[in-house]
Amino acid sequence: MCRFRSLRQIAAALLALCVLIVPSLAQTPAPVSGLVTDPAGQPLTGATVSSGTGSQQIATTTDADGRFHLANSTNVLHAEHDGYQPLTLLVNPPDDDLRIQLRPTALSPLGGTILVPLCTPLPPKDRDVQRLGDSGLGLRFTVPRKGWDLRDLGQGDLHEYVLARRHSHAHLTFWFGANAIQLMPEDHFFLESSSFAQRTIVIAGSENASPPRSIGIDSYGSFPEGTRWRHLAAPGSGATYDHAAPRDADLFDGILASLCVSSTP
Repeated sequence: MCRFRSLRQIAAALLALCVLIVPSLAQTPAPVSGLVTDPAGQPLTGATVSSGTGSQQIATTTDADGRFHLANSTNVLHAEHDGYQPLTLLVNPPDDDLRIQLRPTALSPLGGTILVPLCTPLPPKDRDVQRLGDSGLGLRFTVPRKGWDLRDLGQGDLHEYVLARRHSHAHLTFWFGANAIQLMPEDHFFLESSSFAQRTIVIAGSENASPPRSIGIDSYGSFPEGTRWRHLAAPGSGATYDHAAPRDADLFDGILASLCVSSTP
């Protein structure tokens, strides 16, 4: 029988007990298998199913019957297919009967798509804004100068810009360069969110160009305390913010709405 000499000892003992009995949210990676279909229930061949990000990512493609198998999946699973909306879902591995349904990409904002126009030159006399991005094919953003501080943290071929309103700790980060940003956010964004969603970034082609094509993914969500995050990424370019208050997130979203894509040299 345990005896305690003070309330402090009792509190310490209770805290230790809580640490022992509260389960961890992170689970050991385990196998997952399942089926990927379209809304009509038809199997999708060649869909990419992945788990993890960066060097920790593992991925596979669905077979002729729409089936897939990952030997080690975390609690966050991603599914993608050309012509369909990307889908991230929370899973509880091991699981050998996951059912994933992908929706076709609808070429409108309400349909879950960001249509990106080709960049046009900024007015030469407009000194209140500037454009960030590489001259080659990639996302570019028009950012304000007045009332904002912009820092260039880039080195060599990698450019990282941090944009913040003066006298504010909230910031928006831009990334440019090969392997500058992963298409998918890290797992903890999805696991810690009270809600999240994704949409496809599509180049809006001209009348004589090839049909519109997907070039990236826009992931965004909210945390339980009301702050928001966003991870907008295409190969070699993108922008992110994390734990932004609603007012700051609205300002950042307004800036990200300026995105355009530069034409190839």
